[in-house]
Amino acid sequence: MWTLEFIGVAERARGKGLTRVLMSRIEADLSPSALFLTTADPRNVPMYQHLGFTVHRALEMDGLSISAMSRGSHLDGENVNSKVVAA
Repeated sequence: MWTLEFIGVAERARGKGLTRVLMSRIEADLSPSALFLTTADPRNVPMYQHLGFTVHRALEMDGLSISAMSRGSHLDGENVNSKVVAA
């Protein structure tokens, strides 16, 4: 399993499919491994869901809404709550 730490697209470039291109490039090097990520921006959740990620856990911590998400066949149905670490 791999963890996606940071990915971003400049505001002016959003809505043009660049995130999908970046994710495809990343996953081409990782396939067929599962990919895990967390996001503290609730606006990102629908985008990642559109890319095939599933929310495994959402939590509130210090005013942040954090969602733990993954995509990959060996995580289907797996509870990854134990892998969400609050620091």
